[in-house]
Amino acid sequence: MNWTNLFTGGRVMHDKRSRNRYPKALIEMLSSRFAFAPGMVGADIGAGSGRLSALFLEHGYSVTAVEGNHEKRDKCEQLRGRWPSLTVRNGTPEATGLATSSVDFVTAPRALYWPDQAAVGAEFRRILRPGGTAVLITDNRVYSGAAQSEAYEDVLRTNCLRFREKRMPYDLTGAVEAFFGRNEFYEDAFMGHQTLTYEALVQQTKALPICPRETDPQYQPLLRALRTFFDQWAKDGAILVPTVCRVACGRLDL
Repeated sequence: MNWTNLFTGGRVMHDKRSRNRYPKALIEMLSSRFAFAPGMVGADIGAGSGRLSALFLEHGYSVTAVEGNHEKRDKCEQLRGRWPSLTVRNGTPEATGLATSSVDFVTAPRALYWPDQAAVGAEFRRILRPGGTAVLITDNRVYSGAAQSEAYEDVLRTNCLRFREKRMPYDLTGAVEAFFGRNEFYEDAFMGHQTLTYEALVQQTKALPICPRETDPQYQPLLRALRTFFDQWAKDGAILVPTVCRVACGRLDL
């Protein structure tokens, strides 16, 4: 299934979720298709602050979160007070530091944007137990197909000089196929949305790698464009931003 057209194939779920949570339907899909069950041991690679780890922890899984950024790792550590079955360690996708054949599954949010796919794949194969599952995930706003989404993209394209240089590709079909190689894999998509105030929209935009810094000449025009965009689309002081969580999962034995 082409990742640019997931809305017409597979099972598309609608989930009114916050950006801070992954959908429960992801766990349900893995349970039904790959026999995931509480008590299994997973590694969340590039875990960030632990957003994806938390989903598995609250459903009874044990997780080792691997994160190279110390600030994000410190935030992830805070989850251990609630879930003792979480282990947090320093590492990279290419060198996790985990023991060989030590986990039942690997989760990797945004893995398909990492540059050295071959090294990452080799590391996942090393740490997975025989028959283990790799779960690749991207969780983004919807870029096209809806008038509001396309209007926001126009704001970025017009006001962010690094738009073409830093814009992450939406079509990841080739990357998915290359990562799994000869192994069969399953794809799914879960639709959702974020509810953003104007302040939250600005903060989220500022976090994008294409966004100009506050000292750049392009920054104030961007703010004005965001204000115009928000006023056009907001209802009751907030906008609903369509999001899609895409998943590709399968074994890496071959």
